[in-house]
Amino acid sequence: MNERKTITTAAGAPVGDSYDHHQGNDDFIQAGDLFRLLAPDAQQRLIHNIVMSMKGVPREIQARQIRHFLKADVRYGCGIMDGLCCEPKTVQEIEEPEGVLK
Repeated sequence: MNERKTITTAAGAPVGDSYDHHQGNDDFIQAGDLFRLLAPDAQQRLIHNIVMSMKGVPREIQARQIRHFLKADVRYGCGIMDGLCCEPKTVQEIEEPEGVLK
């Protein structure tokens, strides 16, 4: 659940409310949930479309993206990894740049 925060001025007077939309959200839950909601044939079409779109992308970027897909759903990430003929070792060896979600 998202927590509400009261925004205040420097003097401490309340200005308004907001909530931290990142709290309790790892940025991969929705993507994984959506993938799992798809019928198996739709999952395969999605994986195929992503693989075809990533064929010409440098291997380092493919590996980073595969890690994101794996965080959403293992079958999702593995399907893309297999389609790109990328070895798991390659995916693990590529380091995330500074400031990227982990």
